[in-house]
Amino acid sequence: MQAPPATPSMARNKRDAIYRILAQMKQDGINISDLEACRSHGASSTTSDMEDACSAQSDSSPSLLASPVSLDDSPLPRGQSLPKRSRKRTRATMDSDDETGSVQSTSVQLKARRSLAHDFASHSPSDEVLGSQDEGKDDENDSEGPSTARVPLSTAAEDVQASLASSISIDMDEVELVDTFMRLIFPSDDLAASAKRSRYRFDVRQAIQYQVRKLQSARTGGRWRRDIDPSPNGDMPEIIAGGVTQNGKTLIKVLAIVVGHLLGVSSIIVSTTRSGTSSLSNKIERYLLRDLHPKLQPTIKHICELDARKHGPEPMCNFLRKHGCLFINDTARQLYNASHTIQSARSCAHLGEDFPCQLILDEADSYYRNSSDPIQLEKALADLHQQVKPVLRWSVSATLIPVFLHLKDKKFGLDSDSIIYTQPDHTYVGVRDFKPLQIDGKNQFLMPKDLKPANLYSNHLTDEVIRQAVDKPCSLTLVITNPRVDAANNVFELARRIQNSYPRVAALIVVGRGRFYMPPPQPRLPEDSIAPPPAYVIRRMDVSALIEAIDGHVGLETPLVVLGYSQMIRGDTFRSNRRVPTHIICALGRAMSIEKMVQAMGRASYQDSKLEDNGFQHVTVLTYPQDFDSAQAYPQWLAEMQQKLQEGMGISEATSRLATYSDRANVIFRQNKPIGQRNDNLRLETSFEDPEPGCERPGRKFLDRLHAEDPVLQTLRAIAIENRETSETFKQELVDYNYKGTGMTAKEFADAYNERIGEGSRHVTVQAITCKLGKLVDNGVLERSKGRRVQPTRYWIASKELLQPSTAYRSSLGSSRLGMLS
Repeated sequence: MQAPPATPSMARNKRDAIYRILAQMKQDGINISDLEACRSHGASSTTSDMEDACSAQSDSSPSLLASPVSLDDSPLPRGQSLPKRSRKRTRATMDSDDETGSVQSTSVQLKARRSLAHDFASHSPSDEVLGSQDEGKDDENDSEGPSTARVPLSTAAEDVQASLASSISIDMDEVELVDTFMRLIFPSDDLAASAKRSRYRFDVRQAIQYQVRKLQSARTGGRWRRDIDPSPNGDMPEIIAGGVTQNGKTLIKVLAIVVGHLLGVSSIIVSTTRSGTSSLSNKIERYLLRDLHPKLQPTIKHICELDARKHGPEPMCNFLRKHGCLFINDTARQLYNASHTIQSARSCAHLGEDFPCQLILDEADSYYRNSSDPIQLEKALADLHQQVKPVLRWSVSATLIPVFLHLKDKKFGLDSDSIIYTQPDHTYVGVRDFKPLQIDGKNQFLMPKDLKPANLYSNHLTDEVIRQAVDKPCSLTLVITNPRVDAANNVFELARRIQNSYPRVAALIVVGRGRFYMPPPQPRLPEDSIAPPPAYVIRRMDVSALIEAIDGHVGLETPLVVLGYSQMIRGDTFRSNRRVPTHIICALGRAMSIEKMVQAMGRASYQDSKLEDNGFQHVTVLTYPQDFDSAQAYPQWLAEMQQKLQEGMGISEATSRLATYSDRANVIFRQNKPIGQRNDNLRLETSFEDPEPGCERPGRKFLDRLHAEDPVLQTLRAIAIENRETSETFKQELVDYNYKGTGMTAKEFADAYNERIGEGSRHVTVQAITCKLGKLVDNGVLERSKGRRVQPTRYWIASKELLQPSTAYRSSLGSSRLGMLS
């Protein structure tokens, strides 16, 4: 009987099946190029092979799939739905899955994978698509650049590692222990030793020494201490690790896990979001597989796989006995489950068994709070500390100022020898290399309230960034402006608006429920290319792999725009092997901390720059002026603090008024975003130098020029300076957060303003003055209290640095206006 002719829907189904299996192969570390030998053995991608492969894929076990087969299982943007026939078909497929389960034989699965891989390799424009992407991606804050083939450990190197591991003991001498670990991690017989060393962008020996010293300090009488105080003022041993964004901090965690594992200490990693935790665990597992003898690799599990409420305490007990690495999402439920499970496992341990754990806080600045009304996550994390009693705590982040401010008064367990920094190399492109958008030779910035839901969080400046990006091939634009997903004027509508204006642009939307790929309406498709399925959420692939797949689908010549909000702040690397971010639009609200803003801007930073190869000189940024200055100042502040610590200054002194930093490190100038969590009321008290004349930062120059063009803003600023408290009282009130009586009300400003301009001029109303004062608050010149019925809102100069106008501000004023500032 003749088979029915192929239809477009059948082709789409086969394409989707191919894509899902290739995605899973990518996650399994299988390179398509490794399967090219199939051709020499007579493997051919015939129609019957494809049909067998697709049928095998639909009946295979769920572990074979990169995402659920059921398209209606995945949430779609509001207003979109699958056709009724498609929904019936997918439900039938699900029923078939339930009946057959995972009974497919290994040979059938291999046949399916080889057939599909051969078909993809013969039709796609490059074998790199979804190939060895694993080897090129380093960290949620890191990326190594182009993928390189793995050089496996030689048998001699593995034998050396096994021999050294058997001789390691926590009670050995510190120097001997560090030397042993160095020989184990970098075996002399390892063919890739030099390449491996280059990936570690920090002092490996020093990091091992810090960890060994801290772990040995947590022992007494040959046993692990159980009386360690985890409070901010307690004696828990601490290590703080950081550096610029996208610069190899995953390897710090890998090193901590390996050293702890071989010293008999399990690791607990708490990371942000489910997708971020999954991505981090995959990256760490790839490094362990590449660099360590298989018998020495710690087991990696998620708390859901070892939860005592589901499986009993035995799995966790066996896991802790093997000194594995446990991953936990940053949710209260996950943390409570971990505490309960570990406690249950310890209760059924053998006599004399001890299960010490070290806690690694990924993106640590988001966990430190002093709020009097803690949220459930904070309570769960405190419970984990009390129940598990870690012997060492790691705080890892690219934005460490809140961590330092919380731990600055810690008397035990933390010193200047507890800090590890990664160092970028010459190929690194960071926020300090970014340039603001320019129009007619002038820097352009967003202003508060420029982007609103009514205009889809876009204006003429955002349109100009998109226009400049799509004019060149290989561009990658990150748009972090629209927080709406289901409400009107959401991120999907913004993506459609961009594609309506530029139909050759591809769009990728990153939101909490998944990633949505929107192919260009008028594409320049490579011939016979395979597209990622646009109709459902792609959950298990990280963003870098998706961008790699999109490059293979539409080619590097097609501009790509990635849109999102909260899911683009931390966790993912937005680049492929050949495409890197070239433009970024970042407009986070005032509720977001400085740290989240810096992390969001850091999504456009990366190692192994491809900018010049793709025809770009720098990353173009459109953001708020004070955010641009703060983002560039943040890594400078950390670098100057590290220098002060090396010179002998303590952490407490380096974060006090006694420490003076350069103007280039001033992260708080005119900044209306908080440091750390808003309810913490953290304040950075360090002093900052005045900028040298003519060397003011771009955001400050822009705001000074803007204020100089508005005589009302100039007058109000002068009035605020004249009517401040005495300098010492002013500074003391800012430190004590005692704003009662500080500054002036809007009515007092209006009276002073009308008195200054004289009776011959038209008086300004209190409402108009309030609007102008709001602009000064938005631009960081003034701060204001929370208005109440019995106590109206008061306004005052935001920082002592603003008491004396800068040279740029003075030069932007005309001679007739300069007298107002005298």
